[in-house]
Amino acid sequence: MAQSYQEAERLKTLQALGLVGQKENVTVNYFEEGDFGRRRRLDNRDDFGTSLADPGGIVDARLDGLEQQLEQARALVKKLEEIIREGVQEEQVPDRFSTLTGQEAPESGDNLELGEGAVKAKTLNRLWGLYSLARPVLSTRWDTVSAPIWQLLWEVFATESKSNPNRMSHIYYLSKDMRSAGIHLTDDQQLLALEAMFISGRKKEAIENHKRLVTTLGAKPETFTKYWELGVRMYCLIGDVKRAQRSVAKIVESPYSKDPRILLPLIRAYAADPAEVETAYETYRQLRSLLDASMTIEDYDQIIGFFLASGQTEHALRIFVEMMTSGSIDSPGRAQSPPNTANPFFLGKWLKRLIGHGDLTGAYNALLHMKKKGVVAHAIQVNGLLGAWLRSEIADNIRQAEDVGWAMIDSRIRFVQDRRRMSHPQRPGSLQPARDGWPLATMETFSLLADSYRTRRIHDKMEELWAAFREAEMPPDTFMMNQLLFSYIQDGQGKHVPGLCQDLSRKYGLKADPWTFMALWQSLPINRLWTVRGKNHPNERPRGRALFAEMVESAPIFAADGVDPNLGRTVLHSFRKVRDYVGLLAAVRGLRHVFNFLPSESVIFELLLGSMDLEKSLQRDGFRARLLSQAGSFQSYLSHRQQELIETGALDESVDGLPDDVKKEELCNFLELNLESRYQNCGMYPEGWEQALEQALREMGLYKEQAEGEATPEASLKVR
Repeated sequence: MAQSYQEAERLKTLQALGLVGQKENVTVNYFEEGDFGRRRRLDNRDDFGTSLADPGGIVDARLDGLEQQLEQARALVKKLEEIIREGVQEEQVPDRFSTLTGQEAPESGDNLELGEGAVKAKTLNRLWGLYSLARPVLSTRWDTVSAPIWQLLWEVFATESKSNPNRMSHIYYLSKDMRSAGIHLTDDQQLLALEAMFISGRKKEAIENHKRLVTTLGAKPETFTKYWELGVRMYCLIGDVKRAQRSVAKIVESPYSKDPRILLPLIRAYAADPAEVETAYETYRQLRSLLDASMTIEDYDQIIGFFLASGQTEHALRIFVEMMTSGSIDSPGRAQSPPNTANPFFLGKWLKRLIGHGDLTGAYNALLHMKKKGVVAHAIQVNGLLGAWLRSEIADNIRQAEDVGWAMIDSRIRFVQDRRRMSHPQRPGSLQPARDGWPLATMETFSLLADSYRTRRIHDKMEELWAAFREAEMPPDTFMMNQLLFSYIQDGQGKHVPGLCQDLSRKYGLKADPWTFMALWQSLPINRLWTVRGKNHPNERPRGRALFAEMVESAPIFAADGVDPNLGRTVLHSFRKVRDYVGLLAAVRGLRHVFNFLPSESVIFELLLGSMDLEKSLQRDGFRARLLSQAGSFQSYLSHRQQELIETGALDESVDGLPDDVKKEELCNFLELNLESRYQNCGMYPEGWEQALEQALREMGLYKEQAEGEATPEASLKVR
C-alpha cells in the first residue's frame, strides 16, 4: 500500500517536470570526459558516436598527420619534376667519382646525368629534407614512386661536388629504400651503396655484403677490378691486411686492366704497423717499379705522408730522396745520411714541401729526425714552421711553436754568453748553433713570438720576450718596440707607452714608423680611458697637438704607403673628443696637405655628428633626424659644387655625378666649412677664431716662420 502511494507521488512529480507524457520535449546532453577529469560537451549524437569510436580524436589526428606527410611527398615529387623541366638532365655528370673504388662512374643507359654544380647546395639540402620527411609515408606506399623518380633521386644524391658533402650518407639510406621498394640496383649502384654502407659506419655489414657478392660482382668482367679494389680499401681500413693482400693478388693475377696504385692503401696499412715497416717500404718499391715514369709527385707525397704519420721518418726521408734525386738509398740501417742529403739545404727543401702541404706534424718529425743525425736546419727554415704553427691557431701547435722558438732563443743567449767568455769573439757572420742542435734565433723568431703574444694579449710573456731580446744582444728593431708598446696598451698600461717609446728610441737609436704613431695615439688618455671629464679637456689638448707635431716632423716615413685610414680616423677623433675644434680643423688640413690624406665619407659624418659608432648612436632619440639632416646638407652641397664645376668648365656636363677623386676633395671641403661655421662663433675662443687657429697650427708644426719674418708656405693652412 505504501509502495503504491510512493509510486503515484513519483509519477506526479515527473509529470510536473514534463518528463512523462511529453516525449517530444525530452532533451539529452552528451559529454566526453578527457584526461585529468576535464569534460567537454558534445554537439549531438553523431559526435557522441565518433567519441566512442575515437576517444580523444587520436585517429583524426593521425589521419591529419598522414595527410600532411602525403603533401610533403607530393612536394618532393613536384620539386623533382621542376628539376626535370628546367633541363638539368642535359648537364653532364663528372667524369670521375672520388670513391673507394677510384674508378670512373660508367654511363648507365638512359640515366639522367647531372653536372657538378647542376644542383646547388641549397636545392640539394631542400630535396633531402623533403625526402626525409616523406620517407615514413613512402615506406607504406613505395609504389607511388616511379622508377624514373628513383633514378633521378640517385643521380641527384650520388653527384660528387662540394655542394654534396653528405653524399655517402644519402646514398646509404636511398639504396635501402630502393631495395625496399623493389627497385633493382645496377652493378655500379651496388658497389657505391656498399661503399656508402662502409663509410657510414656499418663496416661489419659492408664486409659481409662484400663477401656475399663475390660470386656475382667479384666474377663479372665489368665489375671485377672495381669489386676487388673496393675490398682492398675496406680491408686495409679495418686492419685486415692479409685479406687485403689476397685481394691485391686477385687483381694482379687477373687478365683485366689494373692500376698499380691499388698498392697505396696497402702501403698505408703496413706503415701503420711498426713490425711491418719494411714490408711497407718494399711494397712502395714494388709500386715504384710498376709505375716507373708515370709515378707522380702526388704519389710520392702520399707515401711519404703514410710513413711520417706513423713516425717512420727515416723511411720517409729515403723516399723523399728518391723523389728529389731519382736515386735510391738501399741501406736503411745507416746511421748517417749521405752527404748529398745530410745538409741544411736538402732539409730545407723537405720542410718547405711538407709545410706547403699542411703536414706540420710531419715537418716537425723530419726536423727532429735530421737533428738527431747532426743536421741542423737554418733558422729561416725553422721560422717557417713556427709561422705555420702560429697561423693555424690550434692550441697544441701554438705550444709547440713557443717551445721551439724559446729553444732557439736559448741557443742564441748561450752563444752570446760563450762569446763573451772568449778572448777573441767571433764575427756575427760566423755564428754557430748551440750544443742542443737548435739554430740561433733571428729577428724573425722574436717577431713571430712577439706578434703572437700581442695578439693573444699575454703581456707577461711579451715582457719576458723583450728581456730575452736584449739578453740575446739582438740589433735594435722598431717592429719589436711596436709590439711591446701595443702589449702595454692592451694590458691597461698605456700611460707608460710614451715614456717607454722615448727611452727605447734614445737608447737604441730606433726611428718611429707609422705603427709607432698608431700606438702613441692609442695611448692618449682620451683614447684608452672610458671617460675623461670635461674639466680635464684643456690639459689633454696640448698632448694631441704635440704628437701631431711629431708626426709632421716624421712625415717622410708616410711617403711610401701614406697614412693608414685607421690612424687618420684615430687622429681626428682624438681632437674631437677633447673638444679641440681649432686643432681638429688644423689636423684635417695638415693630413690633407702634408700627408695627402682625405677622410672617408663615414669618418666625416662621425666627426660632424660626434660619434665613432653611427649604427649604435641611431638608437638614441633624435640622432636619426640629425643624421638625415646632415646627409641632406651634404647632398645639397655636392649638387651645388657639381653645378659650379660645370659652369667653370672644370667638369664635363655629360658626366653623371662627381668623379671619385673630386668627390673626396669636396667631402673634405664640406667638413672644413662645417667646422668653421659651427665653431668660430661658439664662444670658446675669446682671442678670436683666426688667432686660435694660428696658435694651433704653430703648436702642431704646421706654421713656421722664416728668419726674415715671412711665413713659410705651410702658413697657408690657416685659411682655406
